[in-house]
Amino acid sequence: MVSLQRIPVGLVVEAVAVPVNVLALASGPSVPELASVGVRRASTGGALARSAYGALLAAAEELLGPGSSSYAERGASREALQHAFD
Repeated sequence: MVSLQRIPVGLVVEAVAVPVNVLALASGPSVPELASVGVRRASTGGALARSAYGALLAAAEELLGPGSSSYAERGASREALQHAFD
């Protein structure tokens, strides 16, 4: 994989005749910044799954520790989930 720090992604976009996909990293450019130089798609790799697993682990720690379930207040609403998957 080529690092964005070594080769500006805009140069890659200009040099190839195909849509460019970039792995969006927490330490890298934002999705709007990538789009502004012609990137057509930003992938997250495993970042979305790790984020979800982080919430799961935090909820489990709350249940195992104090035994409370306030983590449920931070979850997505039923309506938001239905809208996302419709």
